[in-house]
Amino acid sequence: HAHRDGHTFTFDKCFSGLATQVEIYNTLILPLLNSCLEGYNATTLAYGQTGAGKTYTTLGPVTSPDFFNQSSSKDAKHAPEYDVVGILPRALRDLFIELQRKSDSLNKHCGENPADGDENIDSDNRDDS
Repeated sequence: HAHRDGHTFTFDKCFSGLATQVEIYNTLILPLLNSCLEGYNATTLAYGQTGAGKTYTTLGPVTSPDFFNQSSSKDAKHAPEYDVVGILPRALRDLFIELQRKSDSLNKHCGENPADGDENIDSDNRDDS
């Protein structure tokens, strides 16, 4: 808790100026992303004075590597050049990787091709009991 002029402010987490993009993403954004994938709404807000690093934290430097070719944050091999990528590119990459993983899993479970001997689930005739 922080107190100022009779007001109390509560923070879930505070980071020092030495916090890394990876630390901020893993601590704050990844749990929100996972909640979104479970159907919950989430919002992230960057607030602070001019020059505090909001844009850098959100997007990363202009020279960020093409890190969309890398696997998800959870599975990624550590490469120092990826440490500076902002939280938005990280979240988008992990979102699309997870959506593709879920799609692949669903296609495998439901069967993509009836000619392979697998039957597709017919939503009109399924047994929900």
